[in-house]
Amino acid sequence: MDQYTLFVLLSPFAIFLSLFISVYCWQRRNVRAARSLAIVMGAVTCYVIFNTLELVDPTPRGTEFFGCLGYPFIGILSIGWFYFALEYTDHIKFLPKRQSWLLWVIPTLATLLVFTNSMHHLIWRSISFDLVSHGFLHLKVNSYGPFFWVFWIQAYILILSGATLILWANFSPNRQYQKQTRITLAGAVLPILVNAVYVLRLIPGLDKDFSPIGYAFSGIFLAVGIFKFRLFDLAPLARATLIDQMSDGMLTLDADRDVVDFNRAARRILSNEYSLKVGEVCPLFTTFLDQVDAAPENTVLDSEISLRCQGKTEIYDVSIRPLRGTAKSTLGYLISFHNITELKNLLQITRQLAGQDPLTGILNRRYINTLAGEAFNLADQNHSRCCVVMMDIDFFKEINDTKGHSAGDQVLQAFVHSLRRMLRSTDLLARIGGDEFVLLLPETTLQTARSLTERLCKAIASEPLVTADYGSVNITISMGIAERVGDEPPSLDELINRADQNLYQAKKMGRNCVWYTEPEPI
Repeated sequence: MDQYTLFVLLSPFAIFLSLFISVYCWQRRNVRAARSLAIVMGAVTCYVIFNTLELVDPTPRGTEFFGCLGYPFIGILSIGWFYFALEYTDHIKFLPKRQSWLLWVIPTLATLLVFTNSMHHLIWRSISFDLVSHGFLHLKVNSYGPFFWVFWIQAYILILSGATLILWANFSPNRQYQKQTRITLAGAVLPILVNAVYVLRLIPGLDKDFSPIGYAFSGIFLAVGIFKFRLFDLAPLARATLIDQMSDGMLTLDADRDVVDFNRAARRILSNEYSLKVGEVCPLFTTFLDQVDAAPENTVLDSEISLRCQGKTEIYDVSIRPLRGTAKSTLGYLISFHNITELKNLLQITRQLAGQDPLTGILNRRYINTLAGEAFNLADQNHSRCCVVMMDIDFFKEINDTKGHSAGDQVLQAFVHSLRRMLRSTDLLARIGGDEFVLLLPETTLQTARSLTERLCKAIASEPLVTADYGSVNITISMGIAERVGDEPPSLDELINRADQNLYQAKKMGRNCVWYTEPEPI
């Protein structure tokens, strides 16, 4: 089979292929770079059609006319390819809009010059018409004029620049992107190689320019990228190397929730529990995605998940952002997850410190108020009672004055340690200042509180406290009890005031004792 017959046989398939890709991309023109590729493949379709008509037209005049018609579409596809590469790699912002019209100057002049070539021969210096097999008439360019090379060089610069941009943007260690890089670049380089073979006469005897077929078949590679690798579903291959170096996990899903892209951190974080594969669903995020879809438009979901990573449980802050087109349809989802384990631990420590007395390690005044509210609510639900006990160490000031504040601190620590061993697990002990302590006894009647506090008093008085630096110290304590009853219960502060009055009365009675009064009915 000769080269001309082969071209005619291949051209219908090339026309159909390039037209199909052009229509497919145009239908998705709201997605970045799809519009440019649609224009490129549309120009390729026309280029192949006119090249075919150039060959099958039986007259020299018709053959030359259709040969000239191919030039404007060469300009369109070369500039369109450059725009496609800029948009595809997110570099379109670097092309000044006011100067972008300069790209069209040479193709426009080339189109005008090729149709008036007989007057100046700036495009073709010498052409001839050869009658070849099956009656096809071949337009043979024996030598090119100077402006042809200007036009040809610009087209090659634009296409090679676009291919270089794609190569640079696709530099990624991810295996699936290495495949996509090779496929995309094959689509960019194939027509250049085919045209270079023809123009530079690299194959002896090859007189027919197969560049239009080369451009059409390059669409096959781009189509594979579109259908298999979802080239335009969400994001082009412009992935900065920084994304793969991030410690935060980054994951992109398409509208069907299939994985489109992920960085190395995402693979590492999820590897213990989930296998990330392009084109497959990651079930971890299904519930979150349902919430995103049910939420108002453009709502960003923030949540937390716990994952096993490198043998330990880590907590991650998850952010899911829906990606929408201009028609407000969901194109996919961008998921990021940031390790907040250390922050959580720090917050927990901070909360503990905020609710903890730094000297003794028990609750402070602020936190006992919070817990008291919960205890009171529980008492209301169970129709039970609560008691509050105020206590302090008898003659504690003398310890500070005679032995120093360091000794006083150690006595307080030893006292709390001894006291906690005698309390129930449900009892809440807090230091509210100096040697003053409050004891909250949930679901406890006045009689039970009296029995507990009298036992505490006797135990503290009978057993010396052992300090680290000051030996054994004998102390006694005084206590006052207030009971919470009634349908309109008092606040914790009111109970503390009542218990404090009873504590004052215990001191008046000689200390080392417990005082209480029956609550007045409400």
